[in-house]
Amino acid sequence: MKKRNIILICGMALMLCASLIIGIVSYTNRFSTHFLYDDTWVIGRHITEVEERYGEFDIGEYEAGKSDRVGYMVEDWFPVMRDSVPSYYYMEYNGEGVVTEVYIALHPGG
Repeated sequence: MKKRNIILICGMALMLCASLIIGIVSYTNRFSTHFLYDDTWVIGRHITEVEERYGEFDIGEYEAGKSDRVGYMVEDWFPVMRDSVPSYYYMEYNGEGVVTEVYIALHPGG
């Protein structure tokens, strides 16, 4: 009976570890650019849908029929050396207003 309990506990611990690893990998893939923004949801959506979900853009604004980019200011949560230059979560969109790419970058010129 004791051997059976040990095997059961080891099996449950193995399942817990596997679930934890799968959860971490799927989370980092889904929020790979910044943890506040769901990249897989944003890419392919119309820029107005993104604005409705996450609020008004901090930089840039949507212009219909024009390819451009907009962005949200993001904080560096674990900086090695703090700096005063803000980073932005940029979203590039095409002429139809559909987001085609997301990335983190500094403000142009700074």
